[in-house]
Amino acid sequence: MLVGLARLPEDLPRRGLALGAATIALLTAAALWFPALRDPVADADPALGWAASLPQLAALAAIALALSRAADLAGDSGPGGWLTTTAVLVGITAALPILVLVGLLLAYSGRAWAQPAAHD
Repeated sequence: MLVGLARLPEDLPRRGLALGAATIALLTAAALWFPALRDPVADADPALGWAASLPQLAALAAIALALSRAADLAGDSGPGGWLTTTAVLVGITAALPILVLVGLLLAYSGRAWAQPAAHD
């Protein structure tokens, strides 16, 4: 992916952001390729697996935004709109677990069983 991104025009808007995000995603994926690192992350908590996927999602969103801006500047609004939609949906996908958790916490925080125990 980095080779393909590096071949894009240097004046492409957000090219640096896309390259940086893709580099971080590559480093994360390379580190987690080793079972000694991957297995403890997978076994520890689902939240860690979600967090480990964030660099890949960020790279996808950054690439979609860069290509969207390039398409818009070239006057090709059809692909630009779809790429912007892709970036937004990827962002929602990345944030959804946090949004659901916060919603649950807010919904149930007032319940009696969710209150701290009284100490005498």
